[in-house]
Amino acid sequence: MEIDFHDDVDAFAAAVGPYLEAHEAENTLPIGIIAALRSGQYADHPPLLAAIEDAGRTVAVALRPTA
Repeated sequence: MEIDFHDDVDAFAAAVGPYLEAHEAENTLPIGIIAALRSGQYADHPPLLAAIEDAGRTVAVALRPTA
């Protein structure tokens, strides 16, 4: 397993979107936070964006709007 940190919200959304959307009901909060970040909310501080991957496959997502 490895943790892949992202600096770009759009790249993060592209990387973890399929994983989150596969179980949309359970992931409404991170999906909503990503949408808010992409629309410019929380722009005062850089977010913490991380994907936990195992064998090249996303298995978990961690994010915080402001780091």
